[in-house]
Amino acid sequence: MLDLSYIVNRSDLPEPECSLSYTSPKKIMPRRMQRMLENGGMYGGFVDVLFVPLALALKNEFVWIIEYDVDFSGDWRDFFTQFETDRSDVLTTSLITRARSLDWTHWETARPPPEVPQSQHLRSFNPIMRLSRRFLNAYVRETADRDWPGHTEYTIPTVAAWRGYTIADIGGKGEFCPICRRGRNYANSPEDPYSLSPGTFVYLPHRHVYFNDNSADFPQPDMLYHPVKG
Repeated sequence: MLDLSYIVNRSDLPEPECSLSYTSPKKIMPRRMQRMLENGGMYGGFVDVLFVPLALALKNEFVWIIEYDVDFSGDWRDFFTQFETDRSDVLTTSLITRARSLDWTHWETARPPPEVPQSQHLRSFNPIMRLSRRFLNAYVRETADRDWPGHTEYTIPTVAAWRGYTIADIGGKGEFCPICRRGRNYANSPEDPYSLSPGTFVYLPHRHVYFNDNSADFPQPDMLYHPVKG
């Protein structure tokens, strides 16, 4: 169903080991690259300087970006089939407005341009997400033209909302989830400011084995789980 590209990045700087011919983030994302360097590396919310240039190098209309510690307690074909007709520019999890998550850990570093209304300040949880090529190009333009400091979990959905790109939740029970996926694909607590627990798709705690190794550790079927440190 998908063409797969495996990316290994052993550094906290964007130094991917891959066969893709991509444009350096220094060239297409200079402001975000500078913010990443000021941050001391990608850890803490600047992983977009890694995945955006790589995703654009693929030339696909849509690109799934999936971290290694994401698992699904079912058949991945069933998961991806749900989205074959979904044309959303940004598909991710745990989408929630700033007003409903005022205590989120990373709001203190999120400083969008002053013309962006607070009603469009969004946050998400992105260990798995799908982005359209047209949004990726818009994100590059936007972050090159204006300073967007802060965590990628806010810059991605907020840029999309402000610039009029379509956004949808992969599942869960939030306001951005379509009715056809309500209560499906994952469970967590988006209002929690740190761990998103309880649920299957959270920041903490982690699981020690993958679904194919021990399905008993995944009590809810056909759900995304994170983090899995097998």
